[in-house]
Amino acid sequence: MADSRMSIEKRWKDRDFFEVHLRVRSDSCQACIDFYTTNEELEKLRNGMQDVANVKRQEFVWISGEDREQVTHYLKLRLFMYDRRGIIGIEVVMDNKLESPFGMRAAFGLQAEIGQIDDFTQKLAYFIQEKVDVIEAL
Repeated sequence: MADSRMSIEKRWKDRDFFEVHLRVRSDSCQACIDFYTTNEELEKLRNGMQDVANVKRQEFVWISGEDREQVTHYLKLRLFMYDRRGIIGIEVVMDNKLESPFGMRAAFGLQAEIGQIDDFTQKLAYFIQEKVDVIEAL
């Protein structure tokens, strides 16, 4: 497998939401984005990732933010069964929605094995349960 990594770090939290720093790295690209989210949104991500890894669905798309002007961010993760031997493709689109020269938009892909997705979703469960503030997997 390619040396691909995904990490999430909780940077700040309020009663109803928190800020996270997401870093995704593939062989050809690395991108980071800070955004606000909730445990409910991350639980949707975790469940969708598990469904693809358990072959309950062929594709799952998770979106945070909106892909239009005057919003805080846009993040899209698309997971899909790439190879029947247990390889999952992950398409990443990140946009921090800042103006030049601070704006960033990245679109790239990476691959993961089903076991790596299982490991990430388990760590994400600990993150949601507030047992850890940083996870890294894939």
